[in-house]
Amino acid sequence: MKYDLDALKNEVDAEKLLSAADIPDLDLYMDQLLTLINGKGEAPAALTKTMVNNYSKEKIIAPVKGKKYTKEQVLQIYTVFLLKNTLSMGEIKAALTDFYAESEDEHLLEKAYQRFNEGAAGDVEDVFSLLRQKFPDSEAAVEEDHFVMLLHVCFYSRLFQQLAKKMIAGITENKS
Repeated sequence: MKYDLDALKNEVDAEKLLSAADIPDLDLYMDQLLTLINGKGEAPAALTKTMVNNYSKEKIIAPVKGKKYTKEQVLQIYTVFLLKNTLSMGEIKAALTDFYAESEDEHLLEKAYQRFNEGAAGDVEDVFSLLRQKFPDSEAAVEEDHFVMLLHVCFYSRLFQQLAKKMIAGITENKS
């Protein structure tokens, strides 16, 4: 089995995040919101109406007025959608509640998300640079090499998840 990191990087790099500029300034109905978010990248799972309703019920996003979602709410929903693969809903709620409490700036999330989005392309390069350092021959011809690389990728994922959870724990401890 040939395992080409450059080819994988191109596939992963092709996954583009939703940018704040992609979200229209007009309020969106649920179906429009789902189309916008699910049409970006290759998410592991699609965003559903039930998920959005749960975010609202748990007060993780601002309350919906009527049946339309504002640009801020769409960004809140998308942010939760990105975080939910790593964090629990309780952890996401803790992070967002404290984040919003720190400022009266109504565009705080948009500004923070834009900074994240600008750095995300570099994150992809950083991850593949790390793998190239650990596996200088990026075309692993032996199935064992492929499996070892897979184990490392999953281990990195676990380490980052633990780090994220420790950061959330720090937020909640500082609140007490």
